[in-house]
Amino acid sequence: MNREPMQNIDVSDTKYSDADGDLMVNNLIYEMPKSLSLATGRTHVSQFPQRATYTVDRNSTMVFQWNTGNAYIDCSNSYLRFKMKATGTANVTAPTFGTGSALNLFHEYRIRSRSGVELDRLENCNLYNQYRLKYTKTTNWLATVGQSFLYNSGTAVFNSANTFITDVCIPLCELATFFCSIKKGQLLPPQVASGLQIELSLESIARAFLDSQTFFQAGSSLELTDIAMVLDTVSLSDETSKLLNLESSQSGLEWCYHRIY
Repeated sequence: MNREPMQNIDVSDTKYSDADGDLMVNNLIYEMPKSLSLATGRTHVSQFPQRATYTVDRNSTMVFQWNTGNAYIDCSNSYLRFKMKATGTANVTAPTFGTGSALNLFHEYRIRSRSGVELDRLENCNLYNQYRLKYTKTTNWLATVGQSFLYNSGTAVFNSANTFITDVCIPLCELATFFCSIKKGQLLPPQVASGLQIELSLESIARAFLDSQTFFQAGSSLELTDIAMVLDTVSLSDETSKLLNLESSQSGLEWCYHRIY
């Protein structure tokens, strides 16, 4: 019994040697449905400083080097967290941040791109933030979000125990104006975010706190531990990334923010 080989009799205007032509002839061309969302994934990623612990004084600088890859960053939902570990003197007046907040701890910040270009810098940022919060935030905001970084208008930060640990969470948008895009809801693109270097110069205890002279006597200290920048990273769909990369290569992507002098 002779068996004839199966033969495709469809006519095509493409060459059979072409792989795409084979797919067309055999009706194997498929089109992926368009994604209902621009984002395919979203997660919080922790970025850690160069050292695990920093002593609060003017000689200490906290340095972060972001390693976020191709992810976009939602700065409005990202934050800096750390613990303040104080070793003070018992049975004395506990120090306070006065009318400020945990932002009193930072004297200056510097933000540089991956290539070393300075994108933003602000000296005396603790003094600037003290007035900015007072005149730009509502009472309800200060009583809720402000409590996460100890904006409490004079309430004691530490009790009278010899050692006390306090958790602090500072939104990145309150830490530096660079993270506040003028265009609401805009994500920080990976071309800027990946490799970003953030330097936070700490303030002296005497300037950061009120009533600190008796609490922090000789041999006492204040350390920042368990430090991390927690970033809300967003992964975009392939189609969206392709369009943004094409626009970036032609006209560039804009990240607009205020700078304070």
